[in-house]
Amino acid sequence: MRRNFLGAFLLSAASLSACSVEPDAPKEKPLSERPATDLSTLEISIDLPYAVLEQEINKAIPDELHRITRQPIKKCPVDECFFGARFLRGGNVSVERDSNGRVVVNLPIRIVGRIDYMKRVKFGIKVRLRKHADFSADVTATVTLGFTLQPNWSIVPTAEVAFLVHQAKANMDLLIANFEISVRGEVTKKLNEKREDYQRKIVEAIKGSFDFRSDVANAWSQLHSSHRLSDRPSVWLVTDPVSFQAANLIAEDAGLRVGVGIDAYLSTHIQQERPDSPHPEALPDLNIVQDMSGHYKLSLPISISVDEANRQLNGLLGTEYMFDVAGKNISAKLIDGHAYVNGPDLVVYLKVRANTAVFGLFPITVGAYLNGTPTYDTASATVFLDQFDYDADTNNLLFDQVEWFLRGTIRKSLQNALRFDISEELHRARQSIAENLDATQLSEHIMLYSTVDKFSPRAIYAAEKTINVDVLAEGQIKVVLGP
Repeated sequence: MRRNFLGAFLLSAASLSACSVEPDAPKEKPLSERPATDLSTLEISIDLPYAVLEQEINKAIPDELHRITRQPIKKCPVDECFFGARFLRGGNVSVERDSNGRVVVNLPIRIVGRIDYMKRVKFGIKVRLRKHADFSADVTATVTLGFTLQPNWSIVPTAEVAFLVHQAKANMDLLIANFEISVRGEVTKKLNEKREDYQRKIVEAIKGSFDFRSDVANAWSQLHSSHRLSDRPSVWLVTDPVSFQAANLIAEDAGLRVGVGIDAYLSTHIQQERPDSPHPEALPDLNIVQDMSGHYKLSLPISISVDEANRQLNGLLGTEYMFDVAGKNISAKLIDGHAYVNGPDLVVYLKVRANTAVFGLFPITVGAYLNGTPTYDTASATVFLDQFDYDADTNNLLFDQVEWFLRGTIRKSLQNALRFDISEELHRARQSIAENLDATQLSEHIMLYSTVDKFSPRAIYAAEKTINVDVLAEGQIKVVLGP
């Protein structure tokens, strides 16, 4: 009661002198910052066909692998048995993925050899019968390959070979009897003694096939770029790679695949001219991870111009509003109004002229600053001013006391006028991301493919002349390197 009476008294005093009530402008606040966006990972799949490995191994493996001479045979059915053999390449090498998902090299080996044997017999006198028998055998050499990525971008291959000898028999023809002899065990033993030599040859042959550093370095350089996402409005995408990650190689049906992830910041810029591209640093070391997949987080602002807010206010000029002052209804007309950004808030200045004096002879005009915090309503996809109230820093005694001003219909009318539906802008923004971030050529040799899995506003921030809804787009993303 006391405050209402004091407000009415001061209002009437002002009206006697036909004065205007003008409060101080709100104190200036720093602008709010645009929310930071997490790193995105641009996935690059680098394929190494098995045919490349086959070619390198076939060039490295000679026709004659090795040979042995005069090796004793333990289970000899006669008095002495020795054998010698040549180990030859039995055909071209093949590389494939086995049923367990491992990369295996099939190395066919052909063995040709001879067994020399001797039998002592008596024909009245002791006689040594010496003869020889030729033999051959096929060997399946299976080399299981392993690959380990290193932080310095090298790939260290390993090889583990296993031999399977398919028979190695010969018939020993003596005058008194025929014997069959197998040298499979001896041949297998000799092959196993050479296992490390075979493994070393395979590793040396394929070690030079994994030089993909130059491809990645080229992508690293070209991805420091800017790319236009849309013309109206003019939106640019800027990619700023900062690091690499990769998991170990994966065996596919046709070849090996290296999944390399380029960790990058993706940002959007609304401007006519092309933004400056980030400057690429030296190619960083590789961060080895257990699992890696391409995903992106892209922040896209949807802006509401302060000019649009002022157009809405201009549409209210001349509107009459009713106020309750000490139990008396007073009519006042909105004669001025404009909005501007102050820190995180939208400030609305308005001026009303009372058409009826309380006690005085002349109507007065009252100015006010109202602060509102822009807030996004998910259900209606609208931005409205929450906590819309007169500025707390106002120090004018008259205005501070006239609570009648806030009990009028003008505040609600202003809130309704300054409600902005951005559903169409959200739809167009999502469509623009889907169309311009998928199957997009970033440079002459780099294509970008992506999906839009999530698209939702996450924050509101103010710029000098705009209120911005920060929308976060998320999805899968891949980079394809062309020839």
